[in-house]
Amino acid sequence: MTDIRRAIKESLPVLLEDIKGDEHNVILTLARMWQTVSIGEISPKDVATKWALPRLTKETSTLLNLARKAYRGA
Repeated sequence: MTDIRRAIKESLPVLLEDIKGDEHNVILTLARMWQTVSIGEISPKDVATKWALPRLTKETSTLLNLARKAYRGA
């Protein structure tokens, strides 16, 4: 888990730099990273999003849910 946390920390700046044009994927990746760091579980993006949604403000959860729908083809 220590190596995974370090990898997440090191990849975060690059991920954020590359957000333009891939916004929904980056947002879902951030949710996945958050879940992994918080509970030590690695899940698919849509599962991590489901975990993250109730932990966010209404505005942020709306954005994350839109990204999740796009990921699932809606």
